[in-house]
Amino acid sequence: MEGLEIKGEKLLSCKSKEELICVPEGIRCICAEAFKRCTKLKKVVLPLSLERIEAQAFKGCRQLETINFPENLHYIGPYAFHRCHHLKEIELPSSITELSDCAFLYCDNLEFAKLPNVEILGKHIFVNAMNLKKLMISSKLAPDCISDTFTGCVKISEIIVDNHIYKIDNLISVMEKEQEVPKIVSAIIKDIYHTMKIESYVLTEFRVEVKKVKIPEGIKEIGKSCFFDKRGILEIHLPKSVKKIGERAFRNCINLEHILLENEMVEISEAAFQNCTNLKRVTLAGKTYILTGLPEEKKNHEMPPLVYKIYTQVLGNFCISGTILLRYWGREERVTVPEGITVIAERAFAENEAIGNVILPESVIEIQKEAFLDCLLLQTINFPKNLKEIGQAAFEGCVKLLRAEIPEKVTSLSPSIFSRCKKLKQVLWKETALKEIGQQAFYACYSLYFSTFPESLEKVDSFAFYQCHSLKKIVLPKKVFYLGAEAFSCCRGIQEIVIESEITQWGRNIAAYNENLKRLVFSDAQTVIPDYFAWKCKNLLEIVFSKNVKNIGFAAFSGTLFLHKLSKPKIVGTILFDGMDMENIAEIPEGITGIAAGAFYENQKITRVVLPKSLEFLGERAFCSCIHLKSIILPEKVTAIPQGAFAYCRELEQVFWGENLKEIGEKAFYQCEQLKETKKLHDIVLGAYAFAGCKKWKKAMVCNCQIMAYAFHETGLLETYAGDKKVVMIGETIIDIKEEKEVIVCHGIKKIADYACYGNKKITRLVLPEGLKEIGAYAFYGCTELCEVSLPDSLEIIEESAFEKCIKIKIISSKVSFLGQSAFAFCKSLCVAKFPNIKEFKKETFFGCEHLEVIKAEAVEKIDEACFKACKTLQDLPSNNIKEMKEEAFANCESLQNLCFFSSVTIAAKAFLDCCGLLCLSFLDSFAVFDITAFSGCTFLEKVQVGKKEYYFSGYNDLFQEQLPEFIKKIYISVFHCFYFQDTNTITAYRNNAKAVKIPEGITIINGEVFRDCVQLEQVELPKSILFIGERAFFGTSWLKKKKEEQSLVIVNHILLDGTGTTLEKVVIPKEVQRISGWAFANCYKLKELVFCNPNIIIEPHAFRNCIYLKSVTIEKEIYFLDGLWVRKEESLPANVKQIFEDALNCYKTDSEDVLIECTGNITRFALIDGITAIGKDVFKESNLLTYAMLTKDVKWIGESAFEHCKWLEQVFYAENVKEIKTRAFFGCTRLKSIQCLKSLKKIGTRAFENCVSLQEIRLPEGIKEIPQRAFFRCRSLTHLFLPSSLEKIGKEAFAFCDSLEEIILPESIVMIEDRAFAWCKKLTIEKIPEQTKLGKQVFEFSFVSNRKEFDD
Repeated sequence: MEGLEIKGEKLLSCKSKEELICVPEGIRCICAEAFKRCTKLKKVVLPLSLERIEAQAFKGCRQLETINFPENLHYIGPYAFHRCHHLKEIELPSSITELSDCAFLYCDNLEFAKLPNVEILGKHIFVNAMNLKKLMISSKLAPDCISDTFTGCVKISEIIVDNHIYKIDNLISVMEKEQEVPKIVSAIIKDIYHTMKIESYVLTEFRVEVKKVKIPEGIKEIGKSCFFDKRGILEIHLPKSVKKIGERAFRNCINLEHILLENEMVEISEAAFQNCTNLKRVTLAGKTYILTGLPEEKKNHEMPPLVYKIYTQVLGNFCISGTILLRYWGREERVTVPEGITVIAERAFAENEAIGNVILPESVIEIQKEAFLDCLLLQTINFPKNLKEIGQAAFEGCVKLLRAEIPEKVTSLSPSIFSRCKKLKQVLWKETALKEIGQQAFYACYSLYFSTFPESLEKVDSFAFYQCHSLKKIVLPKKVFYLGAEAFSCCRGIQEIVIESEITQWGRNIAAYNENLKRLVFSDAQTVIPDYFAWKCKNLLEIVFSKNVKNIGFAAFSGTLFLHKLSKPKIVGTILFDGMDMENIAEIPEGITGIAAGAFYENQKITRVVLPKSLEFLGERAFCSCIHLKSIILPEKVTAIPQGAFAYCRELEQVFWGENLKEIGEKAFYQCEQLKETKKLHDIVLGAYAFAGCKKWKKAMVCNCQIMAYAFHETGLLETYAGDKKVVMIGETIIDIKEEKEVIVCHGIKKIADYACYGNKKITRLVLPEGLKEIGAYAFYGCTELCEVSLPDSLEIIEESAFEKCIKIKIISSKVSFLGQSAFAFCKSLCVAKFPNIKEFKKETFFGCEHLEVIKAEAVEKIDEACFKACKTLQDLPSNNIKEMKEEAFANCESLQNLCFFSSVTIAAKAFLDCCGLLCLSFLDSFAVFDITAFSGCTFLEKVQVGKKEYYFSGYNDLFQEQLPEFIKKIYISVFHCFYFQDTNTITAYRNNAKAVKIPEGITIINGEVFRDCVQLEQVELPKSILFIGERAFFGTSWLKKKKEEQSLVIVNHILLDGTGTTLEKVVIPKEVQRISGWAFANCYKLKELVFCNPNIIIEPHAFRNCIYLKSVTIEKEIYFLDGLWVRKEESLPANVKQIFEDALNCYKTDSEDVLIECTGNITRFALIDGITAIGKDVFKESNLLTYAMLTKDVKWIGESAFEHCKWLEQVFYAENVKEIKTRAFFGCTRLKSIQCLKSLKKIGTRAFENCVSLQEIRLPEGIKEIPQRAFFRCRSLTHLFLPSSLEKIGKEAFAFCDSLEEIILPESIVMIEDRAFAWCKKLTIEKIPEQTKLGKQVFEFSFVSNRKEFDD
């Protein structure tokens, strides 16, 4: 036959594409892979001569339907018919007694298999033959070989064994031995379900990952965690016999999409379907329900209770209020957020280190601040088309995030939104309306790669793309007007930057430190190049400027190849870049229109500069620190002298400018000490410190100038104008007010200059005249005695910080139309303020006015950041017409109680942060817009009124009630933003710092350390629902401190929170106490006896931590004694007693031999417990609080450095059984005076007492043979030393520098005294040295010895 390759009696391969193939007679063997992947083959006729079918012979013949097996066939190899999906029947001849592994694997349409004489079956032969119904086998088939052979053949209903037919209606009944069958039949049925562990009709374990699972009829229960984390399952079919689904049965089956339930009465246990977030369909008794939207929307409407319960479990890890996802508690790799969610709340997924893939529904319109912060494994997330806002740091620290597609409705990328997303490669924003990229938006996104921005972009803020090393080319579109500081700096991959727009606002170092930047193109519209723009871009060679450039900022291109290769003088177009090589008289050629910033910076060689008539501008610091420059004449076209242009030109004497000069910038002539002559100052703006330090400049006409802060500070001109006057005026401006108590300003003054009366500590009364228009910035800042201010009606402007820290002003009233930032900040005595014409209060205007009660400003519409922050006594808002309140506008205004908003208002983040007195909010309608943190910490809020409808809040669970409107829910979500919740009943953390906190009803658990060190917290209201308060939950709060002052045992809600206030040795725990919190009695060193009146009390771990003097516990009149370390091993103790003893012994960490190896806790007076055999190495090293150490009779040795550098240790008691003190054991214990009773001591280690400068006396017992090297070195207070008769050797410097040691008696037993043993013991007298004693070098240097012997070299 054509297409068959035959060699002798073997068929080697088939290349035919026919549907029918007849193998010719005479073929005895079909070789391996002969028909492999003959995908069109449907029927095969095999010859009678055939004896063998080798491995994989027909593998992958997907369309094969029929094949005959000849009588002489005796071998079918492994995988011979693997994946023959259409094969329906096989009838093997009697000649086949064994089938190889996987012979018919995945023949999933096979219905009948006849194996009349097969005795041995390999593994996986019929695995997943899900349609196999009838099986004919021999009784010779060995049951032992049935192992993973029929797995998944769940439809087998008839097994014929040697013509005996066994009808099996229920396979499970056979497994449970309800139906008697032969052993081989039982083995096959067990093998079918060997992937399932079944015990008493309960499916307890499912061992494989398959897409579709059908549970066999007869299973009555799905056991606990049976399918837990089976991520491959897509569909599960449960039969009618299933009556119960156990706890967590299908939890974390994150790919499960469909459940089919035949029993409508099945019982579903807790968390059975939790985290099955992809579950979309539930079919119940033939009817399919689609799981979409939020559970609240479906309840009692579209879903039966059973389906509703499944859906609520599916979303069990989502804490949802209304349409806001507050928190996700799960730890799954893939998370599907339910449809209907509109807001992902602040920190909803933050610091979840498990999630890798998040699917957001199209309903999401907002992702709030830090929503996915530090989700370290998050790789993919979709951004829905309707998304409008992504909050600050929303994805910061998602180090594995790969891609972000910004939706078209997002107009701003918030600060730090993708900061530190190191793997983020792709950001798509082609069709967006994006206008702004915030600070650090892509900070350190090392892998980010793109070149163009959306055409709508207008602003790129500071550090937006800092260290984005993979960026190659940047093209900024035509609408960009702002580039923040270092927006594209330190991007070592950038080679080209093209700016198509005019940048009018900027920061420094915009593209600095880009070592591979080679080309920079500015638009034709660009007239100014900012300071340090491409600083230290060492390979920047080509810069394309506009012909219209008028100013180049300081060091804009310093350190670039471009500047380095310019010929001298370095001029580009009509701008002089660098004049550092010019000397003496520097003549700048005609045609030059500008001198770049810093062009002559610190040029100490020029004495005069000749400027061309064509010159139009000078850059900042152009001639700064040219210390030998004598004079300068500025051409007529120069209209401004910029910041620092001639600062520190210390020899500059003359400056002349043209009639067109309009501005002299900040510090323009700062510290020009020799300046004497200038032209008149007429209609010129004088910047801050413009002439400050020009001490010899005494004469100049100043007329109609706008004078900024300290423009004439420390100048001769100021002295000229001042004379003996209290108030120094130049023209119509007061520039200085001397230290006088009462200042009455005369008429004709229109302005008080910046800093005019800054820090004046004497002025108490200020009267300002009619006609005054403006009070400058910081004009009266820090006038701490000023208590009376009269402001005229003519006053229009009060600038920034004008009266800041005027702490005695009580009342202020003015008709001004402008108040600058911090104008009255920290005026702590201010009670009443009235400003009827103000429309906007600037940032921090009244910040810290803690006694301000009344503020009247009927016209005000806008309140800026922190304007009234910490105004603790403020009673009401300044106006009912406020339309906008910025961040923290009224934060910590603790006396605000009832707020009414009569217009549609916008309230920014934390606007009313921790306003703990707030009880009622009233809104005209529900169109108010507020940030989720706007009312954070207003936990005493009881009522919200919208229009005429009132809503009262009864508990935290109200947030999850269907009937509560979304607007109201959002308010209370904002209120409780101060807490981190878990499982809707647990508070895990507190993020605010309020004076008072009310825990909502319904909360049952407050975790440990939630309010720890909230020092300002004075008032806490706990609901009756609280059952558990964790360790140190309120430690360090003013509330707890006050409670401890009222009663030694702090008890709330039957919980004993704290007992550290007790000074009693015996403490009786009242019967009302049901629980003792962790650390409640920690470190109570006086506590010796405990008595419990409630035998069922719950004692949390560490409740009695480090109560080292506790000796007994009494429960139900039974006394238990803590008399030794061995109580740890006492099994008969009640659990509570054992817990207490474990806590008390917590500080003792011992090894298997009961040697103390670690001591936790800094304890002043430390007492060891009986049973400790020794003190190990470094145990108390550098314990700075330890003053007394009490050993026990069981301590046999003190280890190396055990008490080293315990600088406050004074005494060691009860050392009578100590046999050895090891090396450096007490080294550096500078206050140690004595160790009592060393009568058992046999050995001292080297340097054991070195630098124990307070040690006065030591008695060494008999038995000690050696005092080793430096054992008592520098024990300067040691006066008495008693040496035993057993002593044989004193080591090097053993007693050196023992200045107070006066007399010792050396026993006759001493054989050797080594070098300098008693050197520098200046008071020491030794009457006699034994004759046999050998002496080392300088043994008694600077000591007196009666019979000193020469030492032996």
